[in-house]
Amino acid sequence: MELERSALVSGHTPAAVGTCDTIGGTTYCGTVVNNTPWTMTTTETINTGPNWCNFANYGSGNIRCTQVDLGPWGSRGGSHPVDVDGFTYNYNDFYMGGVFYTRGVWIKFASNRTIRCRDGVAGANRPWCEG
Repeated sequence: MELERSALVSGHTPAAVGTCDTIGGTTYCGTVVNNTPWTMTTTETINTGPNWCNFANYGSGNIRCTQVDLGPWGSRGGSHPVDVDGFTYNYNDFYMGGVFYTRGVWIKFASNRTIRCRDGVAGANRPWCEG
């Protein structure tokens, strides 16, 4: 049985949009690792940009953003000034933290997090993300 999408992916509050976090003198920038054969879509801008993102855990409804595709087996972010703020799979349903999301639903995450997605697990032929 597939789980419904949740209102909040983790107990962490998303960081300020478009900025890296400095914690204890170390700078962290949001990172995604797409270890799947599917194209992921990321954003580094929220509340500005030519596209629209519908986040499961941030704001309500469609929010302005800039969507950038990230091909299979790629990564983005993790070093200043590239701070990935959110991701989705526009072409595939996916799991995040064991919760099922339909294609095109966006996940916002904090700058001190790395989201790692891999090829489907437990027989699921879709991305499985954690982080």
